[in-house]
Amino acid sequence: MSPGRTRLEVYARLAHAETAAEIDDIEDDMQLRFGPPPPEACDLIDTARIGLDCRTLGIARLDVGTDGIAAQLRPSASAVPGSRRTDGTRPRLVYKYKIGRGRMLQAAIRFLAALKRNGVPDRNDASRERSRARRAAVREECHDDGCVS
Repeated sequence: MSPGRTRLEVYARLAHAETAAEIDDIEDDMQLRFGPPPPEACDLIDTARIGLDCRTLGIARLDVGTDGIAAQLRPSASAVPGSRRTDGTRPRLVYKYKIGRGRMLQAAIRFLAALKRNGVPDRNDASRERSRARRAAVREECHDDGCVS
């Protein structure tokens, strides 16, 4: 089997992975076949995990840049009760922080992990205080490891 074909098979398996366990299996298989992964392969695995987390959290699009992170939520996201807006726009979560160029992937991972632990804040939430507390918890967790400043 050619290296190019093997690489495409790995990409396809990662793209179709539906659980974290599947991604773990793919990562283990890559290590068994090719040895310790280079940084680019680790980034590929992390990107697959980010995609899975986004789907789980109801995030349609995640933008990460040096000025912060923006998550566009799906209108019918189960993780966001009452998230439909009357004006037809999708709700967004925006966290404005300076993120180092080499830390964007880590910042995205931390951001999604904080959302998983604290829940997705919803501005339409009946309890504004609870939503405000969730946003504060996510911001604090994103700052903990120095990914953002």
